[in-house]
Amino acid sequence: MIRSISFAMALATGCWLLASTTNAQTIGTATEARNQVSGKVNARVRRISTGSGVSTNEAVSTGPASAGVFRFVDGSNLNVGEKSTVVLDRFVYDPNGGRNVVLNVSKGAMRFVSGGVGGRATVVTPGAVLGIRN
Repeated sequence: MIRSISFAMALATGCWLLASTTNAQTIGTATEARNQVSGKVNARVRRISTGSGVSTNEAVSTGPASAGVFRFVDGSNLNVGEKSTVVLDRFVYDPNGGRNVVLNVSKGAMRFVSGGVGGRATVVTPGAVLGIRN
């Protein structure tokens, strides 16, 4: 009896973990991934290569002599420099008139270029928060 309950709990936990990693919304694509570029969602780490999709709540990290360039569905671009970690906290895009982007830079360098769609962008760093409206 205890074995069957334990098995049922393990199976339910596995299904929940699988569902939580596959429900992430794809918000863009890696247009360049040089050397060590990885993504982490819900404690699951994967290698990001050119053409890989990226999703909300994904932590994108680069190693030494590495870089990643990402193009989002609204036409905006994010460049992540070497030895950097950027979390794609929130990305809400309405093709009829707006966007709300939140990026959390925990270390390293990044550049965000908007795609010409109006809306807000927030960049959070360990020392400051930068809010951008256009």
